[in-house]
Amino acid sequence: MALYDNEVEKASLAEAAVGTTAPTIRKRRNDSANNKREVQAIDLHLFFLLCGEKDVYLPQNLRRLAATFWESHRHVAMNERQTKMVNMLWDGFDGKLTSSKWAKINKCSPDTALRDLQDLVAKGILVRTESGGRSTGYDLVK
Repeated sequence: MALYDNEVEKASLAEAAVGTTAPTIRKRRNDSANNKREVQAIDLHLFFLLCGEKDVYLPQNLRRLAATFWESHRHVAMNERQTKMVNMLWDGFDGKLTSSKWAKINKCSPDTALRDLQDLVAKGILVRTESGGRSTGYDLVK
């Protein structure tokens, strides 16, 4: 009988411990969620502060930058493919521009795409990204 009483006592102690810790756990979980929301709000606020203080590439700024770019490069000779792709880069090209993407978009040979890209790099319009070989990417000089 003493063994049974001991087990009941242990169970009731465990029950009491769980009963008191459950609200604590719930409170900590809620506090954690509230803290997460506060951190996200602060991050968003900082993002907007930074956007206001620096020339971040937002859509309205991109149009202005693109217009300035074309004004300063109006005397640079570019073929139709090059003009089309530079416009695509200013409009927000998704992913990394590679010679194979250039060839597919412009429906030209890979050699022609590479020549076009190298020509724009030589003219100071594009710059190669750090990766090399097959994964060489190109981006606008900003």
